[in-house]
Amino acid sequence: MKKTIAMLLAVAMMFGLVACGNKPVEPTDAQGSNPTAPAVEPNTPDDTQKTSYKVGISMFVMDAGMTALTGLMQDTLENADVDIEVFTTSADSSTDKQNSDIEDLVTKGCDLIWVQGFDKDAIVGALESATAAGVKVAISTAAETDSFTYRYANSTDEQTGEMQAEWFIEKYLKANPDKTYKIAMCNGTMSTPGGAGRRNGVVWTLEESGCTNYEIVTEQDNNYITETAQAWAEGLMTSHPEVDVIFCGNDDMAMGVANAIDAVGRTGEIVLMGTDGHDVGLSLMREGKMSATVRMNVEEIGKGMANSMIECLKGTLEVNENKMTYGDASKLYTLLDETNYQNYND
Repeated sequence: MKKTIAMLLAVAMMFGLVACGNKPVEPTDAQGSNPTAPAVEPNTPDDTQKTSYKVGISMFVMDAGMTALTGLMQDTLENADVDIEVFTTSADSSTDKQNSDIEDLVTKGCDLIWVQGFDKDAIVGALESATAAGVKVAISTAAETDSFTYRYANSTDEQTGEMQAEWFIEKYLKANPDKTYKIAMCNGTMSTPGGAGRRNGVVWTLEESGCTNYEIVTEQDNNYITETAQAWAEGLMTSHPEVDVIFCGNDDMAMGVANAIDAVGRTGEIVLMGTDGHDVGLSLMREGKMSATVRMNVEEIGKGMANSMIECLKGTLEVNENKMTYGDASKLYTLLDETNYQNYND
């Protein structure tokens, strides 16, 4: 039931964009919106005659997945059929720095700013200031503001956690019903929809599986940072030596956890899972230090978001009555384990 509710909430979408569009379109039921609801009148673009633009990308952290994603977005924008200059920033998990980054992007004269928010509430002021300055604002997390015209959505925040848990359930819980697995959760940042979603996707899927041969022993936010996760895991190896499964909210944290596991000679004993599936994750898989990861197919995600921004700038983006436009959720993620990770090379 919890998963069903989450799937119905538009604000639970992992990747959202908000900016401007000029043509309403009704989504299908599979997209999670009511196609019979009345459409709002879209804004009329006032700069469709422009042939060059500036776009700012404000990331809250540049881990492996976000670095790959940003690269795809930037490449797509810079190779558009209009001239686009791209500025990228990383807030290094600091709300103060992200607010400053957004202000700086406004000062640079950006026509549109895309924001992967660290704290959805703390950045509202910066978003509203950017909008008041005439900038089209795009955000990836729900924020308590109406200063947007559309949101771009691919999937729920819970999807990657669900995939991690489903793999673990089939490979371990159901295969070894007489063994009780002791789990630790290495979360990203629970104050953000993405961080909470990845964690909740794991927990809710485990709860709904019907399996009882597991226990979540401990969990902690490690803010997607390798060093923070490693320090936590080093303590974990002493305080909870019974832990034999660790779910990580991204591969950068999994790398720190893997370092701590390796230091005490337990590589191969602990089931370690991550999310991103790019250079860091693939390296861990090749070294036998991680059991599985959910690959974020950044080509599909990054190009989809960038193309929406291009259409927004040109005034041709289609939105529905909820000011939402959608990517293809079926192409977003791939579970990698020992059976298929060799097929990927970053």
